[in-house]
Amino acid sequence: MFKNILTCILILFVKISLSQTITGKIEDATSQKPIAGANIAVHENNIGTFTDINGDFSLILPKEGIYTLEISSLGYKSINLKVTADTNFTILDKILISPISILIESEVVVTALRMSRSSFSTPSSISILNSSVLKKQLARSTPETLEEATGVFVQKTNHGGGSPIIRGLMGNQILLLVDGIRLNNSTFRYGPNQYLNTIDPFIIEKVEVVKGSGSVNYGSDALGGVVQILTKEPEFSNNGMIVEADAYSRWMSNGMEKTGRTQFLVAGKNSSILSGITFSHFGDILAGRNIGFESPTGYKGISADLKLKQKIGQSHLLTFAYQYNEQNDVPRFDKIMSGYYRFHFNPQTRQLGYIKFESALSDKWNSKILYTLAYSQSDEKREIQKKATSNLTIESDLIETYNASVEVQSKPHSMWYVNYGFDYYNDQVQSKKIESILGVDQIERGYYPNGSKAESFAFFTSHILEFNFLTLNLGIRYNLHKINVEDHLAGDFSLKPKAFVYNISMLRRLSKTINVYLSANTSFRAPNINDLSSFGIFNYGIEIPNPKLNPEKSQTFETGLKLNSRKSKASFTIYHTTINDMIERIESSFMGMDSIDGEKIYQKSNFSKAKLYGVEGEYHQQLNSSFSLSGNFCYTHGQSLSLDEPLTRIPPFFGRIGLEYITQKNVWCKFELTGALKQDRLSSSDILDTRIPPGGTPGWLISNLKVGFENKYFNTIIGINNLFNEVYQTHGSGVHGYGRSVFISINIGAQHIIKK
Repeated sequence: MFKNILTCILILFVKISLSQTITGKIEDATSQKPIAGANIAVHENNIGTFTDINGDFSLILPKEGIYTLEISSLGYKSINLKVTADTNFTILDKILISPISILIESEVVVTALRMSRSSFSTPSSISILNSSVLKKQLARSTPETLEEATGVFVQKTNHGGGSPIIRGLMGNQILLLVDGIRLNNSTFRYGPNQYLNTIDPFIIEKVEVVKGSGSVNYGSDALGGVVQILTKEPEFSNNGMIVEADAYSRWMSNGMEKTGRTQFLVAGKNSSILSGITFSHFGDILAGRNIGFESPTGYKGISADLKLKQKIGQSHLLTFAYQYNEQNDVPRFDKIMSGYYRFHFNPQTRQLGYIKFESALSDKWNSKILYTLAYSQSDEKREIQKKATSNLTIESDLIETYNASVEVQSKPHSMWYVNYGFDYYNDQVQSKKIESILGVDQIERGYYPNGSKAESFAFFTSHILEFNFLTLNLGIRYNLHKINVEDHLAGDFSLKPKAFVYNISMLRRLSKTINVYLSANTSFRAPNINDLSSFGIFNYGIEIPNPKLNPEKSQTFETGLKLNSRKSKASFTIYHTTINDMIERIESSFMGMDSIDGEKIYQKSNFSKAKLYGVEGEYHQQLNSSFSLSGNFCYTHGQSLSLDEPLTRIPPFFGRIGLEYITQKNVWCKFELTGALKQDRLSSSDILDTRIPPGGTPGWLISNLKVGFENKYFNTIIGINNLFNEVYQTHGSGVHGYGRSVFISINIGAQHIIKK
């Protein structure tokens, strides 16, 4: 027994003696500031770590040798660094990585393949908004954040909404994710919606948009693509416990915005916590020239967030996060202008809580395992009152979603990367309507049958094969859905739609700076509770249930070119999509009537087949050490083959171009032109939509100017929107864009080391 113990101690001593420790510090090549949260991965094995809040990192390697460190961080150019570990303790010189002001095919992404991968080497069309872009963008809301992303057109029914249109598709045909968890639930509406606006823009670290694909990795709804919101992460500290405090303030002229936020970070060696609270007061929109104020469009909001990370040993990480967002008295301006005295969301709230447990293992078949448990809640109340009546309708929808998933990443071979797992979602819907007539309240069926349930279970796997000049990606998903509805109006029913989807893509490296790719993928959207059972008002009528719907299915073929040189970055994509069994509204009747209270009756149906094709591109040129030029554009053509008319809400040709100047003293200035051509290719439903002017939406062009200054503890931005006070309205929107207005943002921070 004693000999065995002695032998174990001897083996452990030998292992410790042979192990090599490498330490280093990573800094911004421009500002010399430390970079927290940078990822350091050892190419030769599955070892990796992150820098702490001071940019420091430490790696323990199993033996002496030459290793390649793969270093990446949000907003910075990734680098590979060869290091030699030939002593027990190796201290590296400072490692400098360069910031990228506008990222085009240069950054590590996780959404496209559900694995960390350089966007330049990923065979998909991807748009990235990193932290440096988001800081300079100064968007009022999360939907407005997406306006700078290539190929994303943002429609705003109201000031408290905003829905991305990607490749001609929107609403529940676009999948929204928050930290890898679905924001979409089983009541996501067809067409424009406001759900993205329930995410506080202050908590966003990065936005990734994958266009034309996503069903293999994430399931239903990704017909047009996936928008992933990645929230800020608390970093660790190896130099004692650190406390940071930040105060943000943002103001917009003419009372259009007053926002304040307080944020705290406490970071230790193994634990860290980030928390904040945001208060916002948005006034009525002041549109350009003689339009004036659009009232009512303003509303108030409050958001709170918390994220805690705990290291467990050397190989495990536990993350807990909670987000809360509430918006009150959010008006539908277009409804109030067309016959309603009151049409308000009051309130609309969102909650998300999740726990993630991540393990990094040395097993080549299970190098990383991620377990996720999540709970989310969407609570929406609509107060509706027509003019010339005292009758008030209050519709209330509460959706609770439970989620569990397991995801495994592995590298069985130096050229073979594997990702596989399963996910499960369970939605429970509570819905009711209160009719207040002459002061007497009467409870009725809500917009959805109360007690409706929807479940989804799926298995997925994705594989990357790396060759000298070629990368292949293959993926499949099998998805089962179950929807149970008890409805006295349309009858009880249960549906079990299922889908099998795949993707295959190939990327060819023509040179170190140029890649081309081809991809083919299928996607699906299972009919949800909104499609099957909604009964109530929409934009131009009243919708009644149809429990006999099938999944929408699409096939997309895409080819693209990517350029990534030292001074020039660009991408260009051509795509073609066919959608079968597309769900659209058709005129119908209810109990022998074709209208209710003057509103025509419609019902959803799988009658349509459609095709979409288009081009999108972006470009960034570093003109010299101070000036850079960037721009993007997008054109989409959508046609209903069944109706022989344009698809609804297809955006016009749109784009932007910007010139940025950066000094060596952390001062920058950016001038930007953004606009869209006229859209007069209208569907029959577009013609009925009061948000679209007769004959189509006019083209527009506006100019914006921003000036900013930043150092370690202070950041300010001053800008002017719409310099020439133009009148404009994005296609399909219910409100005008901002007229000429001034905005100011100030961020002040402080740091204190309370324990060493």
